Amino acid sequence: MNKNGLCKIIFIIEEKTAPFCARELDEAAAALSEEGLEVLVIRADGHEKAAAREIPSNASALYLADSAALFQMLRSSGLPAAGYLHAGRNGESFKGAAYLVERPQDIDRDSYQKIYERAAGLPWTIAETARCLIREMTVDDVESLYPLYEDEQARRFLKPLCPDHDKEREIVKAYIDKVYGLFGYGMWVVIRKSDGALIGRVGFETGRKKEAPLGYLFRKDCRRQGYAFEVCDAVMRFAREELGFTGEDAAPLLTAYAEEENTTSRRLLSRLGFMQAAEGACDASPRADERTLCALPQSDEGALFAASRADERTPSALPQADEGALSVAPEAACGKASVAPAAACGKASVAPAAACGKASVPPAVPAGTLRYVYRPAGRGVQ
Repeated sequence: MNKNGLCKIIFIIEEKTAPFCARELDEAAAALSEEGLEVLVIRADGHEKAAAREIPSNASALYLADSAALFQMLRSSGLPAAGYLHAGRNGESFKGAAYLVERPQDIDRDSYQKIYERAAGLPWTIAETARCLIREMTVDDVESLYPLYEDEQARRFLKPLCPDHDKEREIVKAYIDKVYGLFGYGMWVVIRKSDGALIGRVGFETGRKKEAPLGYLFRKDCRRQGYAFEVCDAVMRFAREELGFTGEDAAPLLTAYAEEENTTSRRLLSRLGFMQAAEGACDASPRADERTLCALPQSDEGALFAASRADERTPSALPQADEGALSVAPEAACGKASVAPAAACGKASVAPAAACGKASVPPAVPAGTLRYVYRPAGRGVQ
């Protein structure tokens, strides 16, 4: 469902550099054909105008160029493109490239799919459950976000979206560009498969160096139907297996926050494998100011954990939606994902070209909030 249909990888190689990468392109073509992807290699003239006449336009293709000039030509033509570094292109600078590929034969189809979606401005699919699809937000989702905040409980605990819908679209666009692009995760949307309706949000707050707090919110008419456990269980699995959020070494620890009186959400956390942290482990400092709100869970499963709205003084380029991403980037974020921010471990074959910074601004946590940490059976709580 919603796989955005990548069918072909098209390598655009300058004629003079073709001998340097011929073998690895042959290996890539053989490997990817087994995964159902066609690979086409075009030896292009070094002059962009001439090369443009030789390059086919294909809506379901990802283009990989081995020179900065060819990459810029592809981008200006509106084609989803990334840079390709090989032995004949050491030191090539691909300005504006979100991803640079090395050893294309070692990259799997799913990673190429993610590169294609990012380059084409399409949302990543995070996970699927029996009833739901979890994916990244798009600007077109904005109107469907407002109904999530219309009931009394949501208004009580969550700062509302911007009354100006056009401004909210700008906020969401900034979130897509700055948070998804840098971190590779954040808050996502939940789509019900049966009718395609947006029924919730789920994901992990960015901005805490050593932890990734789980958050979720469901539309009022979709609560108490098992969606919270179904969806949160899926994203928890994604966080452990794809993002490497395990709490080991430098990897972030999965956490959650709940009010003491919120027994329903606390039961849900227990079912998901969370255990209450030792007393005093939660920083019960006051809110930073009146404009910073910790969005705490209500007495049912339609809650958003440990999420804070950005301060009004936050630069407009940063996201200011309720999940709150005040930081530039985490100090350790990549884990073991095959497509991951370049700021983290540096071991991924495919990484965003722009490195993340290290500054983070953790949100305030009000007194009376309980901190939970995820620990598989048999492991204690720190």
